[in-house]
Amino acid sequence: MPNTDNQTDIETPADRGPSLNAAFLKISPNLTVPLIGILGDSIGELQSSNVSTARYTASAGMVNWACTLLNGRMIFDPVLNYGVGGERSDEILARTDTAITAFVAAGVKFCFVSAGTNDVFQKRASALILADVIAIAERLRDNGIIPLVNTIMPRTYDALATGAERTTARNQQSW
Repeated sequence: MPNTDNQTDIETPADRGPSLNAAFLKISPNLTVPLIGILGDSIGELQSSNVSTARYTASAGMVNWACTLLNGRMIFDPVLNYGVGGERSDEILARTDTAITAFVAAGVKFCFVSAGTNDVFQKRASALILADVIAIAERLRDNGIIPLVNTIMPRTYDALATGAERTTARNQQSW
């Protein structure tokens, strides 16, 4: 578990150990089903059943549902989850190349990107968020990975947000 008091001690996907999907991939060397990776904030981080305690994001998370609804035509390996809770889009952008290196080595074809929700509540401008998300998507595409960009998710404390914060979130959702 990452040490929340020391930002340099962030858990990486490799620290999480092997997963069932990784074992399945080793059993099926001729498998041509594309892998999906995750890059982003806590919304991405919580998509892995081995890191999430939240029932709505663990095994029933968006990525797992996508794999299920695609009838196994896409596989998600939690080792390829580069979601880090609390990060803004500029921080995600700063570590995008590290994630891409792992994704390319693993043969990832798609990447779920979640970014922006922490920016909004830290008062970053919509234009900065958009520029960061576009740069992340372009880096993924430049490396042969198709980005699947998520909008800012509704938050349970949205009622506590200021009018300006709600406007920024809605602006990003409209992209």
